[in-house]
Amino acid sequence: MKLWPTTLLSSFLVGGLLLFTAGITYTGGSPGAKSGSPGDNNQSCTQCHSGTPVGVEDWISTDIPASGYVPGSTYTITVSAAHDSQKFGFEATAERIGNQKTGTFIITNSNETKLVNNDFAVTHTSGGTAGSNSRSWSFDWVAPSEGSGPVTFYAAVNATNSNNGTSGDVVYVTQYGVNEVNTSLPELQESAMNVYPNPASDHLNIDISFAGLQDVKAVLYNPLGKIVKHRTLNPLDVASQSFRIMTDDLTPGTYFLQVGNDVDKHIQKIIINR
Repeated sequence: MKLWPTTLLSSFLVGGLLLFTAGITYTGGSPGAKSGSPGDNNQSCTQCHSGTPVGVEDWISTDIPASGYVPGSTYTITVSAAHDSQKFGFEATAERIGNQKTGTFIITNSNETKLVNNDFAVTHTSGGTAGSNSRSWSFDWVAPSEGSGPVTFYAAVNATNSNNGTSGDVVYVTQYGVNEVNTSLPELQESAMNVYPNPASDHLNIDISFAGLQDVKAVLYNPLGKIVKHRTLNPLDVASQSFRIMTDDLTPGTYFLQVGNDVDKHIQKIIINR
């Protein structure tokens, strides 16, 4: 029987051990900078697990109002996942324009979450991975100083098959944008208009109750404050107190509709789906 050289056998054993442990090393949390954000170079859990990231929506939720975050205020952020799996992991972060990390994360459940990436992100602990086809994690975030502008939360979620390896897992990436209060969007006021259907598919019907207002405009913003639709209402629109905006060319997601002029503005959160 031919014997393997000692150095070759040792290399094989070490390599095999590293391959085996690669799939289980991060059961106690992400190594950091794997949130899928631009500031993390779009790196996600797929750098350790096989597959291509799957983009999903509405997996990040907050109690930040539609009008935007108040600088220095504390909000609750929740990352949720749904997959045919019994074990999950995640990393979440927040970035402002320029892909700069922003705000301060606070751990509210140390049994299931912890800080990572120099405290600029949150990830799971070994006690926060179990789930029966779904999983969620919550933590607090202190909004940054005034003038920071729009902020986007990013998260990468790994739904594992618990085979102690890197194959067969599914990695999801998701994001959620918010504005700073009084920067791009005014305070939420819905009493002066009625928007339907909401959620909408190919159009929005808008009924307004401020006839006689001059220079009325309807503007649709995305969550980062970018204008995606703009319409100046003609006198007939204002007089009839009703008009329509087509949305069939918009990507499904959350938007904000602002109607009014420089003096009297009204805004409502809009959901576009298909």
